Amino acid sequence: MKRFSILSWFLLLALLLSGCINVRQKTVIREDGSGTINLHYWMKSLGDINMGDEVGGFSFIEEEIKKKYASGNTEIKDLKKYNDNVDTTTHIEVVIDFKDFNKLSEAQGFSNIKTTWSKGDDGMIFKYIIPKDTSIKKNYVTSDNKLEYTFEFPNEVISSNGTADGKNTVKWNKLISEHIDSDLEFDAIIKTKNKICGMFGIELPLILILGLFFLNKSYIKKFKK
Repeated sequence: MKRFSILSWFLLLALLLSGCINVRQKTVIREDGSGTINLHYWMKSLGDINMGDEVGGFSFIEEEIKKKYASGNTEIKDLKKYNDNVDTTTHIEVVIDFKDFNKLSEAQGFSNIKTTWSKGDDGMIFKYIIPKDTSIKKNYVTSDNKLEYTFEFPNEVISSNGTADGKNTVKWNKLISEHIDSDLEFDAIIKTKNKICGMFGIELPLILILGLFFLNKSYIKKFKK
């Protein structure tokens, strides 16, 4: 019986280590840098056996998930854990609101992520960098491990190293096995709100005001005559 138990746990461990974790994250960023993250990750489940505290850096215990993604800058708005009996997978879905995209790393679950949302010469500069070996540990990587990151921005995307999914949205699809030894870097430049400038900004109103002033002055002189 003891031998059987040891063998069972050995097989369980082997299954966990070869488990296929997939991550799908959609982030909406507003003009002021606040926004919402919808994080969804899943892996093959093993019946009623406890999934363990963490698998490849991702927790499957609800209390631990709350600790990982709650901070002074972030708030968990929704959390779901469920099993899909069709493909025997266990899923976690977390909805997280954040106040400042640049402070996302204050949450333990994003502590290694480097983020940038700042004004540049050509528009808003966006960067999201996942350092190597932090998204998924090597022991959990298979050829099917996938990362899908989608970012929706407040204005049109000027350029990015991802795939456009509409004017305001960019998607990055990665195989973890291809990037396990290098950082995953997502970047883009976003248009700022259309600003009135040039003749339609400062010069034209001044010209109109001065024109009205002199016109009015000329009219007064004619009236006095």
